[in-house]
Amino acid sequence: MRSTEDKIIHAILSSQLALNNNEDLKNSFPAVYSKTLKARTKNYLEELIKREKDFDLLFDKEETSLVQVYDVLEKFTKIVSTIPIWEMENFTEVVKAYFKDRNSIEGIVKKINR
Repeated sequence: MRSTEDKIIHAILSSQLALNNNEDLKNSFPAVYSKTLKARTKNYLEELIKREKDFDLLFDKEETSLVQVYDVLEKFTKIVSTIPIWEMENFTEVVKAYFKDRNSIEGIVKKINR
Protein backbone atom coordinates (compact mmCIF):
# COMPACT_ATOMS: atom_id res chain seq x y z
CA MET A 1 0.00 0.00 0.00
CA ARG A 2 1.29 3.46 -0.88
CA SER A 3 1.93 5.99 1.86
CA THR A 4 -0.04 9.21 2.15
CA GLU A 5 3.04 11.12 0.98
CA ASP A 6 3.29 8.90 -2.12
CA LYS A 7 -0.38 9.55 -2.89
CA ILE A 8 0.09 13.30 -2.53
CA ILE A 9 3.16 13.29 -4.78
CA HIS A 10 1.33 11.15 -7.36
CA ALA A 11 -1.66 13.52 -7.31
CA ILE A 12 0.57 16.58 -7.67
CA LEU A 13 2.57 15.10 -10.54
CA SER A 14 -0.56 13.92 -12.34
CA SER A 15 -2.19 17.31 -11.89
CA GLN A 16 0.88 19.11 -13.16
CA LEU A 17 0.97 16.88 -16.24
CA ALA A 18 -2.74 17.52 -16.83
CA LEU A 19 -2.21 21.25 -16.47
CA ASN A 20 0.74 21.27 -18.87
CA ASN A 21 -1.03 19.15 -21.48
CA ASN A 22 -4.28 21.12 -21.32
CA GLU A 23 -2.49 24.47 -21.46
CA ASP A 24 -0.50 23.20 -24.44
CA LEU A 25 -3.72 22.14 -26.17
CA LYS A 26 -5.30 25.51 -25.38
CA ASN A 27 -2.36 27.45 -26.82
CA SER A 28 -1.45 25.15 -29.73
CA PHE A 29 -4.89 24.35 -31.10
CA PRO A 30 -7.30 27.15 -30.24
CA ALA A 31 -9.83 25.86 -32.78
CA VAL A 32 -9.98 22.50 -30.97
CA TYR A 33 -10.00 24.18 -27.60
CA SER A 34 -13.22 26.09 -28.01
CA LYS A 35 -16.88 26.08 -27.03
CA THR A 36 -17.77 22.95 -25.06
CA LEU A 37 -14.20 21.82 -24.32
CA LYS A 38 -13.22 25.32 -23.25
CA ALA A 39 -16.31 25.68 -21.06
CA ARG A 40 -15.79 22.32 -19.36
CA THR A 41 -12.06 22.67 -18.71
CA LYS A 42 -11.91 26.37 -17.79
CA ASN A 43 -12.69 25.91 -14.08
CA TYR A 44 -10.47 22.83 -13.90
CA LEU A 45 -7.48 24.65 -15.39
CA GLU A 46 -8.03 27.70 -13.20
CA GLU A 47 -8.07 25.49 -10.10
CA LEU A 48 -4.90 23.68 -11.17
CA ILE A 49 -3.18 27.00 -11.82
CA LYS A 50 -4.11 28.13 -8.28
CA ARG A 51 -2.59 24.91 -6.93
CA GLU A 52 0.56 25.24 -9.03
CA LYS A 53 2.20 27.04 -6.09
CA ASP A 54 1.79 23.81 -4.11
CA PHE A 55 3.47 21.89 -6.94
CA ASP A 56 6.34 24.37 -6.95
CA LEU A 57 6.87 23.98 -3.19
CA LEU A 58 7.21 20.25 -3.62
CA PHE A 59 9.55 20.58 -6.58
CA ASP A 60 11.73 23.09 -4.72
CA LYS A 61 12.29 20.60 -1.88
CA GLU A 62 13.74 17.82 -3.99
CA GLU A 63 14.02 19.32 -7.44
CA THR A 64 16.42 16.87 -9.07
CA SER A 65 14.63 13.68 -8.07
CA LEU A 66 11.17 15.13 -8.68
CA VAL A 67 12.12 16.43 -12.12
CA GLN A 68 13.34 12.93 -12.97
CA VAL A 69 10.10 11.40 -11.67
CA TYR A 70 8.09 13.99 -13.59
CA ASP A 71 9.99 13.21 -16.80
CA VAL A 72 9.44 9.46 -16.38
CA LEU A 73 5.74 9.98 -15.63
CA GLU A 74 5.38 12.22 -18.68
CA LYS A 75 7.10 9.67 -20.96
CA PHE A 76 4.95 6.88 -19.51
CA THR A 77 1.76 8.88 -19.98
CA LYS A 78 2.63 9.71 -23.58
CA ILE A 79 3.40 6.11 -24.51
CA VAL A 80 0.43 4.60 -22.68
CA SER A 81 -1.93 7.12 -24.25
CA THR A 82 -0.99 5.73 -27.67
CA ILE A 83 -2.46 2.32 -26.76
CA PRO A 84 -6.05 2.03 -27.99
CA ILE A 85 -8.45 1.68 -25.08
CA TRP A 86 -9.69 -1.68 -26.39
CA GLU A 87 -6.12 -3.02 -26.04
CA MET A 88 -5.59 -1.78 -22.48
CA GLU A 89 -6.56 -5.12 -20.95
CA ASN A 90 -3.70 -6.76 -22.85
CA PHE A 91 -1.37 -4.05 -21.57
CA THR A 92 -2.47 -4.64 -17.98
CA GLU A 93 -1.60 -8.32 -18.45
CA VAL A 94 1.93 -7.30 -19.48
CA VAL A 95 2.20 -5.12 -16.36
CA LYS A 96 0.96 -7.99 -14.16
CA ALA A 97 3.60 -10.24 -15.72
CA TYR A 98 6.23 -7.58 -14.99
CA PHE A 99 5.28 -7.59 -11.31
CA LYS A 100 5.49 -11.39 -11.20
CA ASP A 101 8.84 -11.72 -12.99
CA ARG A 102 10.54 -8.41 -13.69
CA ASN A 103 13.80 -9.92 -14.97
CA SER A 104 12.06 -12.10 -17.55
CA ILE A 105 9.94 -9.25 -18.87
CA GLU A 106 12.96 -6.93 -19.05
CA GLY A 107 14.85 -9.63 -20.97
CA ILE A 108 11.99 -9.99 -23.44
CA VAL A 109 11.80 -6.21 -23.85
CA LYS A 110 15.53 -5.98 -24.57
CA LYS A 111 15.28 -8.71 -27.21
CA ILE A 112 12.28 -7.09 -28.91
CA ASN A 113 13.72 -3.55 -28.82
CA ARG A 114 17.12 -4.43 -30.30
